[in-house]
Amino acid sequence: GDVGSIKVISNNSTGSAYDMTFSTSDTATTGREALRIAGDGRVNIANTTGTNDGQLHILSAATGRSALVVESPSGNSVNSIEFQYDGSAVGFVRNTASVNYIAITERDLGDNKQGSTVFVGRNSHTGGVEAAPGSIMLESADGQDNYIYHDNSDVVRTIGGDPPSGSSGSPTVA
Repeated sequence: GDVGSIKVISNNSTGSAYDMTFSTSDTATTGREALRIAGDGRVNIANTTGTNDGQLHILSAATGRSALVVESPSGNSVNSIEFQYDGSAVGFVRNTASVNYIAITERDLGDNKQGSTVFVGRNSHTGGVEAAPGSIMLESADGQDNYIYHDNSDVVRTIGGDPPSGSSGSPTVA
């Protein structure tokens, strides 16, 4: 069978738009589509449904396998991932031999505008237990998990051990 190919195919009924597909196989059986570059420049990797909500869509094809790994070589002190807006860095992930961090850089957003924001959503489940707040986990030097969260009484709280649940969203925290 066909164990690998590169094809240019029409992606609409009029034949005016084309995609390029790359098919591979890890056995001697029929190849499968592994990568598609759409006519508009969007890229699908291991996503054979044809849907792509972004410029790059990566589907982890195997359970327990990361969809994307970005690795910096030893001795590298530049950003592993950099986020830009209009050509300027606005945030980054950096991994070095001595520190790992995520940064949202300072920006001049104009008068009376809020600064950068990190959003952590809540568990909005409405089943048998009330919804639970989003939280930020910080690990202490002894390996203890500690959480910062905002409760229903409009108070920012911390808790050690288990993450906040529905019961910790109320003003009285056990």
